[in-house]
Amino acid sequence: MITEKKYADLNWLYQKYCIEKLSSIAIAKLCGCSSNNIRRWLKIHNIKIRSESESLRIFYARNPNSNPMQGRHHSVKTRKKMSDAKKGKYTGEKNHRWTGEIKEKTCLYCLATFKPDAPCRNEKTKFCSYDCWHDYQKKHGLFRGKNHPRWKGGKERYFNRTAREVWEKHWNKKIPIGFHIHHKDGNNRNNEISNLVSLSASDHVAIHNRRNPKRRKNYQKNVNFGEIWPLQKKAKNINA
Repeated sequence: MITEKKYADLNWLYQKYCIEKLSSIAIAKLCGCSSNNIRRWLKIHNIKIRSESESLRIFYARNPNSNPMQGRHHSVKTRKKMSDAKKGKYTGEKNHRWTGEIKEKTCLYCLATFKPDAPCRNEKTKFCSYDCWHDYQKKHGLFRGKNHPRWKGGKERYFNRTAREVWEKHWNKKIPIGFHIHHKDGNNRNNEISNLVSLSASDHVAIHNRRNPKRRKNYQKNVNFGEIWPLQKKAKNINA
């Protein structure tokens, strides 16, 4: 057994694997390591690993007596007997994946008769199409409001609707498309009109990204909080 790490040598490993046609298991026995380690070093040296069929071909060439069908073929009569023996053996109820026949069902929304795609969907499928499923959800209010599994008690998740309503009521006009409402003190629960300012989306993103430099790679700069307010003054706002 070789104690040194000969497999780390490209020439040695190429000689054993490609020239002498040794398997990774045989090389592993020579080196006293696992076959996975040999395969890993084959990839490191960019040596193409043989497929399973190529490995079997080399093995049967060296050990011709190990393959019982080496040089032999089934006759046409034998192949027909084997085919007839398997007919009907793995079809229908005899198949190990048999789950029952496909039964006709009635759609809960349009009341049309249909057949599911597979027998395993006999119990689960209740609608003939995705459109019927979507219309049924919309009609009965499923997955909407309190019936949604992610319902948070009516709390707005992505923007503060109360702040927008306060701003629109004070200025008596709607917020233009593409503009956000920004809280000056950073507290999104402080919806006083003196704390609200309307900014374009790009300016709003720039302010928040400068407060948190790790939020985006484009704004990874150490900017003091006091430098934010000049940016707000330069921003194109509609507070007038």
